Amino acid sequence: MPYATASGFSSLMVNVGGTGATITLVVLMLFSKSKTYRDLGRVAFPGALFEINEPVIFGFPIVMNPLTMIPFIVIPLVLAAGSYLLISLGLMNAPVAMVPWTMPPIIGPLMATGWDWRAAVWSAVELVLAGAMYYPFFKVAEKGMVAKEKTMAKD
Repeated sequence: MPYATASGFSSLMVNVGGTGATITLVVLMLFSKSKTYRDLGRVAFPGALFEINEPVIFGFPIVMNPLTMIPFIVIPLVLAAGSYLLISLGLMNAPVAMVPWTMPPIIGPLMATGWDWRAAVWSAVELVLAGAMYYPFFKVAEKGMVAKEKTMAKD
């Protein structure tokens, strides 16, 4: 394939674990100090594995929340630039197979690139990058939620 951004590029290499790479946000929630976020993480994780992230987008929330909107927009830009650069430099194969958009991270890019192991490694790196970028924003939201839970417990 002569194109780096063939079918599968966006869904498998940019939106790893759902639009905005929210699977990493779900993983952060699983280990949260907030009971609300831990519960949401448990509910959202099975879907997030298959790139279904509506529970996170509306439950966290990301929609109409300026704090979480920042990483939600920036992370896909970083992942798209990194993926495109790796493909353009020949360090990773471009997508050559049409794979369902619901394929889990690491497995989906591996299959889409014709079983190029470098795509699987890059997908794992993307998850770490996205998690690192979400972390400070998540911690701010978590601090607020923990305070809110303590206030509600007193009432």
